Amino acid sequence: MVYIFEGLDRTGKSTQIELLKKKLEREGGAVFTVHCDAIKSFSKDEPKLNYEEAVKNASKTRYSALLNVCRRYALDKKIHFIFDRAHLGEAVYSPMYRNYSGDYVFDMELMTPEVIEAVRLFVFVDTPENLIKRDDGESFSNDIEKKKKEIELFIEAYKKTHIKNAYLIDISEFSIEDVAKIIEERV
Repeated sequence: MVYIFEGLDRTGKSTQIELLKKKLEREGGAVFTVHCDAIKSFSKDEPKLNYEEAVKNASKTRYSALLNVCRRYALDKKIHFIFDRAHLGEAVYSPMYRNYSGDYVFDMELMTPEVIEAVRLFVFVDTPENLIKRDDGESFSNDIEKKKKEIELFIEAYKKTHIKNAYLIDISEFSIEDVAKIIEERV
C-alpha cells in the first residue's frame, strides 16, 4: 500500500507516520518512508520564471517518484511506502508564497485505476491557534490570517484530489491515539 500524509506544518504528520510504520512492521511488511520536504534550495528573490519552473520540475520529479513507487507496490504487495508530503502542499503554498498556481498537481494525480486503488491520502488540518502555538519557526508563516488561508487551501486541495481513498483529519478534535485509530481503520 502507498500512504501519503499531507497537511499543515505541526499537525502531527511525522508522529502518525512513525506510528503507522511501527504497526506495519509488526504485521511483517517491509516499510519505506520518503520525506518530500518543502523546496528550500530556491529563493523567492530569483527571477520568478526560474523559481516557478524549478519548483514545478522538482514537484513533478517527486510525483514521478510517487508513481514509480505505486507501480512497484503493484508488483509486490508486501511492501508499504509512506510519503511525508508528496504534492498537495504545492497546490497550497504556491499561490500563497510563490505567486503562481499549483493546481497542476491535480493533473499529475491521474493514474491508472489499479495504481490509484493502492493509494491512501491523509490530509491533516488543525486550528490556526494550535498551529501557531506549536510553530518552531520552520513554517512559512506564524500569522493567524495566513494560517487560516493555508487551512482553507488544504481543505480545498483535499476536495479537488483525484485520489479516491482520501481522508481529511482535523486533529483539533482528537488525541494522538484517536488519530492513529482513524488511520488504522482506513489502512
